[in-house]
Amino acid sequence: MVAIRLHVLICTLLAAHTAVAVHNDNGGGNTACDMCGASATYTEAIDSSGTYAKRTITSSGCPNHYNVCTGKGFGVCGAIGVEGTGTEGTDQGKSIEIPASPVIATSTTDMTCSLGAMAIALNGVSIYSGAVDDQCTQLDVDATNSEWTSFDFCSGHAAAGGDYHYHFPPSCLLAQIGDLSDGHSPQIGWSYDGFPIYGPKGPSGVSMTHSSQGCSGTYCLDACSGLEMELPSIDNFMYRYYITGDVSDLVSLPGDPKPASTDAPITIACYKGCTYAELTAGNAKCTGGSTGVATGYSASAHSGVVAQFDSAPSAAQSRLCAPTETSPSPPSPPPPSPSPPPPAVSDGSDSPPPSPPPPSPSPPPPVSGIDTTSTGAPIAYPSVIASTTATLSLGEYTYVGPGVTQKTRAFATDGLVGPTIRISPGDTLTLTLNNNLPAAAFDTASLHNQFRTLDVTNLHTHGLHIPGTAPGDSVFIEVAAGASYTYSYDIPSNHMGGTFVSRSQPPWTLTPCDS
Repeated sequence: MVAIRLHVLICTLLAAHTAVAVHNDNGGGNTACDMCGASATYTEAIDSSGTYAKRTITSSGCPNHYNVCTGKGFGVCGAIGVEGTGTEGTDQGKSIEIPASPVIATSTTDMTCSLGAMAIALNGVSIYSGAVDDQCTQLDVDATNSEWTSFDFCSGHAAAGGDYHYHFPPSCLLAQIGDLSDGHSPQIGWSYDGFPIYGPKGPSGVSMTHSSQGCSGTYCLDACSGLEMELPSIDNFMYRYYITGDVSDLVSLPGDPKPASTDAPITIACYKGCTYAELTAGNAKCTGGSTGVATGYSASAHSGVVAQFDSAPSAAQSRLCAPTETSPSPPSPPPPSPSPPPPAVSDGSDSPPPSPPPPSPSPPPPVSGIDTTSTGAPIAYPSVIASTTATLSLGEYTYVGPGVTQKTRAFATDGLVGPTIRISPGDTLTLTLNNNLPAAAFDTASLHNQFRTLDVTNLHTHGLHIPGTAPGDSVFIEVAAGASYTYSYDIPSNHMGGTFVSRSQPPWTLTPCDS
């Protein structure tokens, strides 16, 4: 299920903004994660009662480590390389079913263009592919304006809907678990086809690479970024995935070192096995496949990794979330000084008497006209429209608060909060915009490089993967005062969850200056 949430922020008459939220129907996404990692949860349960044993994983989706937002430069997020003040991650309420005894399918499933989670880490965090949009554009690790610039030093960041996730090796999780005795990276998660996922190092600590990187030894990764063979000293599976590339130093923002472009796909390129849904549906590639587990394998639940992780290098640089040490008790205060002697009686000498102490400064006067002691009425929760057809009516709205009266635009006549429109991936949303603003009282046609035609508006979204041409998300559509326009938003069938921005705004006109 996808939800598009429209609510209006308090702003000037010039522009009414809305937030558009696209949610996976998982019951989460509203409660903020703890930015230092205290809200991670993870449990597993094995059910072998059916035809196919399943592993059910329940998690908040919140990381168990530092996740302060960086690289975005708005809200709680710092600019690129700058630590923010909070996290964008939210509790996702995850419940995932994967095969407990995976099968190697007769054909693979390409995941390079997949948006959203395709695997889950042992701390409950999502693992994504390298795709960053529905055009299958891949994460560019060399471009200085690419998505990796918002990865924290634990190698993750939050999607627009609050789903914190990894595209790179999860540096903090890897450091917390530690390598195996032979130098092999630890298991850090499960793919949705039931096979385990490890960090970037294979048997004897060798860096796992693809043939395209020149690998010609025993432990070369296949096209899916996995290794098919028995490794009894590692696990009891016939296949496993590796997330490849360099691992962050646990302090740099954005995370650095990072994987190179030659490490692509870095995460999982294709599923070697079958998802639980494919198995139970009797998909031919699954029923004709081979076992993915070794002789003697017995499915067991993993306890997960939810203990809060603190980065020592981060603490050394006094970043947020650094662990605090118990300070020793302060020493007892010294005894009070004896009272000064009374002033001497003047003996007629020229020595002036001591000056009296200066008076204490007066507190600053309160700001005129602003009531800073009272609170206004709480903002009401938005109404819900469970339909692919909706109407928004934009009009003037006057907000009255303690000591403040503000005229703005709003999609609701009884408050600032507009409706929530719930739709599903693959739907077409037919959205009619009624412009109920009054006609402008003066002509702005002669204005240069300023707001013009203040009674004209349109809708524009940020982040939704929808066409930018009319009747879709075109910024060139103009809806005059008293007029209406019907938009048609084609939501891709593979659209990921997320909270995006939509705004009702007057068109801008840029007039060239005279030479």
